[in-house]
Amino acid sequence: MPPLDTDGLHRVGGPLVPDGDPARDGARLRALADGYGIGTAQRREFPALIAAHTRGMFDLLREASLTGRQPWARLDAEGHGGHWGQSADYIEQHLDAWTRALR
Repeated sequence: MPPLDTDGLHRVGGPLVPDGDPARDGARLRALADGYGIGTAQRREFPALIAAHTRGMFDLLREASLTGRQPWARLDAEGHGGHWGQSADYIEQHLDAWTRALR
C-alpha cells in the first residue's frame, strides 16, 4: 500500500469542524479509509496525520500573521486561522475515538 497522501489531508481535516458530530465523523473517516483501501497500519496513523496537518495549517497562518508573510497573513486576518485552530482542537479531542473507528 502506498503511503497516505498527506498533501490531500486538508480535504479530510477541513470538513471536521467544531460543533461536528464525532461519531458521524468517525464513520466518515472509516468510509474514506475503506473506499481508498487504506491498510491496517495506515489506519492507525490516519487520525494523527489529519490532526498534525490541521494544526500545521493553523501554525502557518498564525506565524504569518506575526511576520506579514503573504498570502497567509491576509488569510489569517480574514478568519481562516481561527477556523483551522478550532478544527485542530476538535480533531485532537477526538483522536482516540476516530482511531477506534478505523479498526
